[in-house]
Amino acid sequence: MKECKTTKSGISTSLKVLESGGAIVHSEKSQTRCNFHSSIFLDCVTSTQNSPSSYSNLAPSNSGTFLPLWLREKEIQIEGTGLIITYGRSNPTIKADGIQFVEQELIIKGNGANKSSIIQKNTSQILLIVENSQLSSFGLTVELWGASASLIQSQGNGMSIINGLRVNGRNFEGAFVQGSIFEIISGELSLIDIQIKDVNIIENNQEKISVNKRRMKMKGLIEMKENGQLLYVEKFLITNINVEYINKKQRMSSIIMNAGHLKLRDSTFLGEAYTSVGSAIRAYPTGPSTIDVEGVVFKEQGDGQGTNGGAVYVDMRVFDVQISFKRCIFIGNKADYGSNVFIAYSSSSQRLRRDSFIGCSAIVENSYESDISFCYSVQDNDDEIFIDERNLIHSSWNRQKNEGVIRFISNYDSNHPFDSSIKCGSPQIPCDKFTSLFQYLEQEPESMDGSSGRVETIIITNEKLSSSFIDLSLTRSSIVNIVGLWYDRTVLNAQTNSKNVMIQSGLNQNIVIERLQLSQSPESPLIGFIRTQ
Repeated sequence: MKECKTTKSGISTSLKVLESGGAIVHSEKSQTRCNFHSSIFLDCVTSTQNSPSSYSNLAPSNSGTFLPLWLREKEIQIEGTGLIITYGRSNPTIKADGIQFVEQELIIKGNGANKSSIIQKNTSQILLIVENSQLSSFGLTVELWGASASLIQSQGNGMSIINGLRVNGRNFEGAFVQGSIFEIISGELSLIDIQIKDVNIIENNQEKISVNKRRMKMKGLIEMKENGQLLYVEKFLITNINVEYINKKQRMSSIIMNAGHLKLRDSTFLGEAYTSVGSAIRAYPTGPSTIDVEGVVFKEQGDGQGTNGGAVYVDMRVFDVQISFKRCIFIGNKADYGSNVFIAYSSSSQRLRRDSFIGCSAIVENSYESDISFCYSVQDNDDEIFIDERNLIHSSWNRQKNEGVIRFISNYDSNHPFDSSIKCGSPQIPCDKFTSLFQYLEQEPESMDGSSGRVETIIITNEKLSSSFIDLSLTRSSIVNIVGLWYDRTVLNAQTNSKNVMIQSGLNQNIVIERLQLSQSPESPLIGFIRTQ
């Protein structure tokens, strides 16, 4: 269906006009089945104005009576285009595998994530192909049932946006998938508020590849192919991914980069039960690329059996990758070397600068885990591993067990102001100062396992931070670690206060201060730095 257009103008509003810029289906009977296999909707427009201002391809209506399109548009203030499905008392069964929306906006709305679902049953068909389009999902879950093809494929020369999608493998026995969830063939893809959980993956053993090509054929839940330009991920949660392999040399990770630029924001890679090689990010670039990560938790990635790079692996032996990580937490990740990060360099001159990792922390159980937290190799010498970049990711002097004891303070500006009504201190939403952190901590109940209601590490990503009185007894911890960027970059300035001291410990509390300077301002020359008791 190409360039389907319907326009209503100059008609009395009392006249009920049925409009559809593509196809419209209305069902009154129960158990109605609709099949839109491999349908393509291209440049379809329906408008009640001279020029359309908004679009929605899929606009289901669960009202008891059938509403003409013009009335539906008037009530919900959204114009429909492309495909419209309405129904009466019972939900119809809809098949839409291989359906394509080109330069369109698709809105899919269900009755709740546990009540409405889209099932990818065909083992060889891609469920949706988006090209410079937008897909928004509300109140439903996409279920995976043994598909060998990708769930959603993105292509084109512009940006496609997918928002609110919930993907669930349900962990059904024998319900393995072989394809990726998202596949970026070309162009740009933005994934916002996406959740993937309980997926069983098995290797596609029918694809035979040579050793030289294996590096470019690694599998991922999200795959950026050679012509992919940008992947932007925000508010992303992935958990409980189980992988079973036939070929142990094949790798499966959450995000596989073969090209382009990755921007990852405010996300969590949590509790992935990989049975073989698995990382959150693995990059094998075929051209200059960038990885930009901020406010992300990497937890329980990898399995540590004959692998390098538990959470992040980057291959820079052919092309450089510009890397930036800010306010990230690494916990419980496993690998032989580089349990959190491993980089394969072509030359030692490529080694990362220390500002490539800003305000990042690793929770480790012992000094050995600290040593192998960040490793690298040079050229193809896999037998010679270096550990002297481990300090790029901070690990506390006190052995911690939970990411909840690490809190963050960071800069805000007029373009991104601090919102005092939102709980702060997490990697995703840092506080603006100590007083804000302690204010929200006071309202947070302390859990039995100590994972909430207390602070052991405070990471400051500001270059300059002024503070008056800091009462560390409010942290509810026996030891507090205050960490800056580096000694020559973070300055903590003392301000005038009635206690005549900037930092005061709790009773018998230990204080560890790292990577920052304490400074007296001209306005408060008599203020002391630290008082213990």
